[in-house]
Amino acid sequence: MRQAVLRQEANARQGTRHCRTRGEVAASTRKLYRQKHTGNARAGSRSSNVRRGGAKAHGPKAQDWSQRMPKKARQAATRSAFLARLQDDEISLLESLQLESPKTQTVAAALKGMGVTGSCLLVVEGEPEAMDILYRSARNIRGVAVKRASDVNAYDLLQPERVVFTRPAFDVFMKAHAS
Repeated sequence: MRQAVLRQEANARQGTRHCRTRGEVAASTRKLYRQKHTGNARAGSRSSNVRRGGAKAHGPKAQDWSQRMPKKARQAATRSAFLARLQDDEISLLESLQLESPKTQTVAAALKGMGVTGSCLLVVEGEPEAMDILYRSARNIRGVAVKRASDVNAYDLLQPERVVFTRPAFDVFMKAHAS
């Protein structure tokens, strides 16, 4: 489970930080002035890191942080996270959550009625239009995330304080992660 969470966090990293080295700075390679008899310190190229417009010494480089993990190990981690949440009584089940139009107040009232106060993952499944309405209704509530049952992983289950499944989403999740 720990490896799955670390993998998820590592894969979220962009790794696009980059500073130019002396070889990458667009500058002449000519020696700025002669070595001796000027009264100045020795100076080489304009791209030196001590000069304005020069390179960065030992700066960050672009890097790929992504990690791979076998599919069965990811599924086992998700099952383990689900079981841990179930044992801690942090999973709730809603029979259905159907909305005619996007209404944040309705979703907030439903979550408050279930006793959800902190962060929450709302796992839903259904028609794309209904899911879009539900997502638009819940996205403005602080700490509430909405995910499809097929997209839930161990990191998603462990991060919030509560996990709320709708009945169709629970059935899809159990079918996908039955061992």
